[in-house]
Amino acid sequence: RLHIMKPFCGVGFITTDGPDRKFSHSLKKPGFHKSNINDFAPLGEHFQSMPNQIPKDGSVFDLQPWILKLVN
Repeated sequence: RLHIMKPFCGVGFITTDGPDRKFSHSLKKPGFHKSNINDFAPLGEHFQSMPNQIPKDGSVFDLQPWILKLVN
């Protein structure tokens, strides 16, 4: 998969294989523990509201204020 994804993603945790993938997976695995995922419920609500904020006419809009709400 590295040869397909590398032009788009570069080399990182998504595009690693072999021992590098195993090491990368061990680093990110704790973030997906059930106790951590439960904390994402408010994010789900935030993401569900996003389509209502996108202009229906296809005009350009600024995502920065919306994204900043995620970190505040």
